[in-house]
Amino acid sequence: MGAYINNVQSVEPLSLPLHFIGKKVMAQHFGNSTIHGGNFWNVNGDYHVMPGSSGASRYFLSVFRQLKGCIPGMQNLNLFISHGALQDSAARYPPPRCFPGKRKKEKEIIRRWIEDPNPCSSVFLIKGRAGVEKTALMQTIADQLQAENRHPYACFFFNRGVVGCDNMDQLFSTLAYQLAINIPSMRKHIEQAMVEDPALPRRSATTQLQKLIIIPFKLLPTPRPSLILIIDGLDECEGEDSQDAFLELISQVLEDPAVTIQFIVSGLQGHKRVGGAGGCLVLDRDSKTTVAIYLSKYTCAFFFLAHLR
Repeated sequence: MGAYINNVQSVEPLSLPLHFIGKKVMAQHFGNSTIHGGNFWNVNGDYHVMPGSSGASRYFLSVFRQLKGCIPGMQNLNLFISHGALQDSAARYPPPRCFPGKRKKEKEIIRRWIEDPNPCSSVFLIKGRAGVEKTALMQTIADQLQAENRHPYACFFFNRGVVGCDNMDQLFSTLAYQLAINIPSMRKHIEQAMVEDPALPRRSATTQLQKLIIIPFKLLPTPRPSLILIIDGLDECEGEDSQDAFLELISQVLEDPAVTIQFIVSGLQGHKRVGGAGGCLVLDRDSKTTVAIYLSKYTCAFFFLAHLR
C-alpha cells in the first residue's frame, strides 16, 4: 500500500542528491508512494517536520537520516570541489602554456628544486607583474609532472571573478580530491574522513587542510612520497585576508618535519614573508628572468641573484 505524505519540509542540508532520494527511498521503503506539497533541498544536516506532519512523514524523514552518508566519500567530495580550477578543466581549455623553448631556464630551476631529495626549502615562489606568463609556467610544470607520472601532485588555478575559483572555500577539498586520485593509498584515508564527516568541506580552511590532506598523508606508510602542490594566481583570490590566512596555514604545516609537502605558489603580492620559502623566480616581460634564491639551513644562509638570458 502506498504512503501519502503531506507538507513535509526539510530545513537543513541533505547530503543526498534528489534523484538518489527519489529512487532509493520511494522504491525501497514506500513502493507506490505519493508526496503532496512540501519543499525539498539538496542540503546537509538534520531534518525537521513542520507542524501538522503525519506519522508517515516522520517515518519518511527517519529514512533520510538512515541514508545520511550513503554517498561514497569521493562522490560526496566531488560535490564540493572547484572543477574550473583543475589543471585540465574544460572551463580553462585551452589553458595557457609556455611556447616550446621559452622559459627553459626557469623550468629547469623549478624542476631541480622538485627533484632535489633534500630541498633547502618547502615553498617555491613565482612572482612578476600581470602578463609575464606566471600561469603558463605553472601549467607547463603541472603538465610535465602529469606526463612523467613520477611525483604525486595536485593543482589549483585561481581565477578572479570565476565562481569557485576566486576564493579559498574549495581550495583544500579540490587539492584533496586530486591527491586521492593520484595516490591510491591515500584515497582510502580521505574517503574515511568524508564518511566520518560528510560536511567536512564546509569546515574551516584549517580543519579541511588537516583532515583532508595532512592527516591522510601522515597515515601513509614510510617512507612517504613528497607531495607537490601547485597554487597559481594567489593574487586572484578574493580578499587579502584570505591570502594571508593561506600563507599562515602553510607556514604552520611546514613546521612539522613529518610533512614532506612542497608548495609552488605564484601571484604572491608585495613582500609578504612565507615560512618555509626558500626559492623565488621573479619573471619579467622579455623572458629575461631575475632569479632570487635564498637558501637557509640551520644557521647558514646564502643569497644569490642572477640574470638569465
